[in-house]
Amino acid sequence: MSEVNLFGTDGIRGEVFQWPFLPTELVSLGASIAKILKARQKKMVIACDTRSSGQMITSSLGSGIMAKGVDVLDLGVMSTPALAFLTKHYNADFGLMISASHNPYQDNGIKIFNASGEKISVGIEQKISRTYFDQNFSFSVNTVGKMIDMKSIALHPYLDFLRSHFASLNLYQTRIAIDCANGALSGWAKDFLHVLGADVIAIADEPDGMNINANCGATHPTLIQKMVTQNQADIGFTFDGDGDRVMAVNKNGDLLDGDQILAILSLDQLHTNTFKILKVVGTVMANLGLQKLLESHGVQFFKTQVGDKFVADKMIETKAQIGGEASGHVILGDYAMIGDGLLVALKLLSIYQHSKSLPLAFIPTSQRLENVSIKNKRLLNLPEWQSFLDTLIHDHGNSSYILVRPSGTEPLIRIFVQCDNEALIEHIISACRQKITELDNDKYLI
Repeated sequence: MSEVNLFGTDGIRGEVFQWPFLPTELVSLGASIAKILKARQKKMVIACDTRSSGQMITSSLGSGIMAKGVDVLDLGVMSTPALAFLTKHYNADFGLMISASHNPYQDNGIKIFNASGEKISVGIEQKISRTYFDQNFSFSVNTVGKMIDMKSIALHPYLDFLRSHFASLNLYQTRIAIDCANGALSGWAKDFLHVLGADVIAIADEPDGMNINANCGATHPTLIQKMVTQNQADIGFTFDGDGDRVMAVNKNGDLLDGDQILAILSLDQLHTNTFKILKVVGTVMANLGLQKLLESHGVQFFKTQVGDKFVADKMIETKAQIGGEASGHVILGDYAMIGDGLLVALKLLSIYQHSKSLPLAFIPTSQRLENVSIKNKRLLNLPEWQSFLDTLIHDHGNSSYILVRPSGTEPLIRIFVQCDNEALIEHIISACRQKITELDNDKYLI
């Protein structure tokens, strides 16, 4: 295997039983991670979502980690934000979340968190990659770590954390619909909200290892919209497979995506807090309607590349209080520097408790995202593509926003266009699709 970059925009991701998600490779990867990240405690935490491959990957990675003298605390099925919180709570050197987020069950991934419960830096990712490819390990039978089963008690501190921050939340006479994506929030999210007094209708919360994200969850929001209107719910939430994303639905059935949620949270901050300057971070795919709304209220709005890790980094750099993506990753800096679907849902419920409504915060500019399957992501570096895109932006840049980028996790190129003219959106996407197809062949391999 020639050296390539192990990491994408959100950790390591790929198809199970394809490199590097082979048991033997995962042992070496676990040893590489432990070699770089083990510190004083020589202790780490690991969790997975509901995919059938989760325990296999946990065991394989854990073997390599223990071989480097690090104890492995197995938390079982857990959401990504819970794992991040518990990494710090249990005073671990690092934490691993085994999940491919919104991808189908055939895929899996590894998200890595430092001792502070934050995603590791690109520099640390590069060190782990180099160590993995060097395969220069030393082991000693005198320093072998242990596997410690924490499944029965692991979640309690995280739930206590949520309760402590929303102690005044009273959900009696509130009907809530939730879609758990047959993922990490299945079962216990419904019970948690029920204990707070809510009448909870849950769907997609019966995982079987293969139905995670299958026509449900944050990537299929029409399902929760239908559930809210059919059941006359006051509000609905749809999560993704590992629980770090959320989208909401108001009682009218309107979808509140990540951009709408950013707007609602920002307006609430302006009304209830005394920030001299409210700062918000979004991505290059943020809706223009969100940007206009925030600017009209004097809110500083910063854009960064797609990926919640980059949103968090930009929040730290600019000292922003809120950040997120339209896809539903929303970060509340006062609580944690990671997207947490359930925490954001509780924050929206606390706003709803006072206002009794969550209307759309702005009229969104029309936008469309289309994915094109390709063999060669690097075709976007070709002079032929650059010339084509420059001409397209020159012709239509004043009336539209055009973004074409490779997926960080899949063999796709994503075409994203915003414009108030639907016909122009179709024209731009069609032209991009045609050019990408033309360039995606052996003649242009680079």
